[in-house]
Amino acid sequence: DGPKKGQKAITVKDVFEAAMDIIFMADILLNFITGWDNQGLVVRDFSLIAKQYLRTWFIADFAGSFPFDKLITAFVDADRQSLSSTTLLRGLRLVRMLKLIRAIKFMNKLEKLKQNEGFEAFGAAISLASSVFFLFYTAHLLGCFYTILASYEDEGNNWLYHYRPELVGADETTRYVVALYWAIITISTMGYGDILPVTHLERLFSILVAVVGAIVFSYCLGTIS
Repeated sequence: DGPKKGQKAITVKDVFEAAMDIIFMADILLNFITGWDNQGLVVRDFSLIAKQYLRTWFIADFAGSFPFDKLITAFVDADRQSLSSTTLLRGLRLVRMLKLIRAIKFMNKLEKLKQNEGFEAFGAAISLASSVFFLFYTAHLLGCFYTILASYEDEGNNWLYHYRPELVGADETTRYVVALYWAIITISTMGYGDILPVTHLERLFSILVAVVGAIVFSYCLGTIS
């Protein structure tokens, strides 16, 4: 059955983000029972582990993993459309960019996994998998934010309208795929030039993406090699 009137259809992006939220929230729980190195000694006391995690990465991890924006819109169905354009939700979605830090930490864990006994033979495969994951996940976050920019600005004066005017009224999945395509092409330094920023805000964001993309792409190439 299709979505009921007033309900938002579940998209590929929603499923992907939900899967990442579950993985990252599970990782937060694991961090409360994972020992940490203290001057060469591995701390295994759960109370000390919890205190150390709460003092260091917990706030950033939780803020970047917990879907505050989705929780608000889910519980206020009547005001979903108006809430989606409020400063509060945009701010919460911006905070979720901290997921990029989570992705970097996840890659570091994969790098440490290669050093464990029994995993040396899979070192190349783990490096390739972690690099591909990091590249696509970064593109996913940047693509989501680029989609938000299109909805924030004037409907007739944004990158999406100048690329293809008919896409302004397209479903969320279609607009997300276009933004994801732009993000991957930009990060990979290919830059076809078919999707261009048209406002100062979009140009500033494109500059940020170009810098982030150069770092991410170089890091991924270095990890693979």
